[in-house]
Amino acid sequence: MIELARDADIFLCEATICEGSYHTTGQGHMDAGQAAAIAEKARVKKLVLVHLPSDGNFELMKRTASAVFGGQVFLPDSASMYTV
Repeated sequence: MIELARDADIFLCEATICEGSYHTTGQGHMDAGQAAAIAEKARVKKLVLVHLPSDGNFELMKRTASAVFGGQVFLPDSASMYTV
């Protein structure tokens, strides 16, 4: 996945797994830190966490991702728009 995302302006990555959520495990899913690690290694400019758990602690997810990824981290809602 790192090679696919390499130097992207914006990287949408799923982050279903969240501490304190019903979704604490899941085969094929990542948490915010794992998504951020891919974004950091791929040198993307912006990370948008998607496929979020409905009961997730979104601020914790954003803080976790920001601690790993040096670029901007976004958690979209239904009205979010991003310019590339």
